[in-house]
Amino acid sequence: MIRKLYTLCAGLTLFLYLSSHAQALVIGFEDLTTRNNFNNLGISDTYNGFEWGYGNTAGNPIWTNSAEGWASATLTNTAVTPPPANVQGQSYAWTWDGPLSLWIDFRSLMDFNSGYFGTLGPNYPSNSSSVQFIGYDAGMSVTSTSAVMALSDTMTLMNAGLTGIQFLEIRGSGDRKWFTVDDLNITPTSPSEIPLPAALPLLAGGLGLFGLMGWRRKRKAAAVA
Repeated sequence: MIRKLYTLCAGLTLFLYLSSHAQALVIGFEDLTTRNNFNNLGISDTYNGFEWGYGNTAGNPIWTNSAEGWASATLTNTAVTPPPANVQGQSYAWTWDGPLSLWIDFRSLMDFNSGYFGTLGPNYPSNSSSVQFIGYDAGMSVTSTSAVMALSDTMTLMNAGLTGIQFLEIRGSGDRKWFTVDDLNITPTSPSEIPLPAALPLLAGGLGLFGLMGWRRKRKAAAVA
């Protein structure tokens, strides 16, 4: 009985540990092999289980399917020729019809870690000069923002560090400017960062220790007998 209790507690402790070390999801757009907007691709509300939107004014997302907003392109069928350098893989995303912001509704709490961002390509006249990342909670209140980061014709890895957000706004500079996006790195927010019963990990650890002590005591008694 004590051994079963120990096994159960050890399993619970391992589950809690693994739950708090969620693996990152990298959205690389590699399965999108056509240069087109998300609406025409039929994935406006379903891609990777998230909702994808755009906005022409800061802080105001538009979630209805539209020819504006997110689009895909490839190195062989680019948004603009020539494409930016350092595209990760063969496909990337960009701001179709040049809205100010691209939006993602993760539909649960996520950490937005990093992504690759750049202009549409050399000498394009309406390139955005910078991007900024703004995170919102489920009630659409701003919870975190990044620094304003300069864009170039070479897609660059930019660290965001926005934790525990449901909505992400990727905001370009100026009015209806254009930029590219690739390899968005996100992870589900760790259970240790959201309201879980505080006693649960302590209970699992305590029961595991209790079970281990009982099991050792039982082995000693058996050895003496």
